[in-house]
Amino acid sequence: MSLMRRHQQAVQNGMVVEQQPRKATGVIAVVPTGFMAERQLLTQLTSALREDFARLSALQSVERKQDLKRDELIPKYAPYVRRLKREGQQHELLGWYLVWLLDAGEMEEGLEHGLWCIAHNVPLPERFNRTVPTLMADAVADWAEPLVACGESVEPYLGLCVHAADGLCGQWDIPDKLSARLLKLHGDACAASERWELAVEAYEAAFERGASVKTVLDKARKQLAKAAQ
Repeated sequence: MSLMRRHQQAVQNGMVVEQQPRKATGVIAVVPTGFMAERQLLTQLTSALREDFARLSALQSVERKQDLKRDELIPKYAPYVRRLKREGQQHELLGWYLVWLLDAGEMEEGLEHGLWCIAHNVPLPERFNRTVPTLMADAVADWAEPLVACGESVEPYLGLCVHAADGLCGQWDIPDKLSARLLKLHGDACAASERWELAVEAYEAAFERGASVKTVLDKARKQLAKAAQ
């Protein structure tokens, strides 16, 4: 079942789609349930995050930062993210986990966790001056752009964002410039696979939002007309 379909089904059923548990590699103490225990867990998470922020700050290489997030931090905190979700607890870890997933290129889990954050009004950490949908759309665009240029598949992740961006899902309020970028990328992907009708639709929508797509739009229209003959 596609990511988009699973999300639609989850929304209809009032459920949340979650990934299979990652293998934990962290050293945070296992805390029993109960009110005081929950407070203790939140305190431990805050302390652990501060230590890991310092580790990230000590790295100058973007690639090394991404490796640390993907190979250590995401597996380390995954069990605690699941627990926070399950128990309805709010903590900045939920927002940071989304940022790390997207930074590490974990698109499927990143989008599913992001959709959960949107559904439960979970904000990004304070230092981020943008919304969860904007972060998700921006991350997918950055991830998809080099893949589209190489002719590689970017579905279902780009499609999910495009449907949200152009109003088909009626969920996301993101800048028109970002919507235009996503739609142009979608048009490029469709054109590369000679799906000319979809390419024209995507380019026209991107053009309405200010994208410079006149040349590729004209080409797609010509190819569509040629295919219809």
